Amino acid sequence: MKRAGFTLLESMLVLLLITISFTISWPHFTHNWDQFRQDQFFRRLKSEWQLTQSNAKDHHEATQISFLNDRIHFDNEHYHHCLNLPKKLKVRDHTDLTMHADGYVRPCTWEFCSELDHHVYYMRVQMAWGGYRIEKGGLYSS
Repeated sequence: MKRAGFTLLESMLVLLLITISFTISWPHFTHNWDQFRQDQFFRRLKSEWQLTQSNAKDHHEATQISFLNDRIHFDNEHYHHCLNLPKKLKVRDHTDLTMHADGYVRPCTWEFCSELDHHVYYMRVQMAWGGYRIEKGGLYSS
């Protein structure tokens, strides 16, 4: 009489093949995940920056933007928020800023170093209107 189903040996072989394929693809998966988190950070930074400008204009008060413990802090009397840097992204050069009540931020450049692609990313704050742009720079050595 024939039984339906898999034998223990067949099940173990399938599990072994799944384990091998997972082990081979794991480094590629983690790199892609870290790249996603880095891209997501820059998108969140843009959203947070625009939200901070809107809040500064609405409440007519300045906002402090500072770095502390791998976080960017946005603080004023009505608004407090922190944005975490991804583990593979480090701040190399920065100055704490004040976003004035009209949304103005003095021009400056922040430098972020990515351990994923070993490039420097420059966040250049523009003059007068308080916006910024991200530029991918050259390679850096740690």
